[in-house]
Amino acid sequence: MAKLIQYCTHASHYDGAFDSTVGWAAAGMGYLIVTDGGRLIVIDGGFAEDVPDLLALMTQYTGQTVPQVDLWIITHPHGDHYFALRELAKTPACISVKTLMYHFPAEFRDRKGNGCLAAIRDMESIAAALGAEIRLPQVDEHIDVDGMDIHVLYTPTDCSILNNPNQ
Repeated sequence: MAKLIQYCTHASHYDGAFDSTVGWAAAGMGYLIVTDGGRLIVIDGGFAEDVPDLLALMTQYTGQTVPQVDLWIITHPHGDHYFALRELAKTPACISVKTLMYHFPAEFRDRKGNGCLAAIRDMESIAAALGAEIRLPQVDEHIDVDGMDIHVLYTPTDCSILNNPNQ
């Protein structure tokens, strides 16, 4: 039976007051899915400082010294979701990633007015360093990894706030 492992970043273990001084920096997490055949899917992954624990988990659940990831999905361009992958790309010999999936609309702006262009460039650099294919998700797309069906329900461009910035 496939395994779903929730991975919490160091910051997410914060147990103090959750207020404006902490913000959402304490919210990071990710997931590992190990298929029945031992193939690996990663969703997000955490901050750069989470790499040792993340690598240890991947090694533990796959038995591979150099974990081979069939599909790495980045849900959105925040550091607690993709900085671990960015850090891993600096030492590509420690991991193998076949496909990197993300969708960061260039026109998207967060509350501070920051766009996604830097994160898009990061994803392109990460994919190049790891020799990974870039795949942009499509609504209602089905992706098969070793019999595990990943169904894309929506992408960021399907969110009404992107289509109507006055909301």
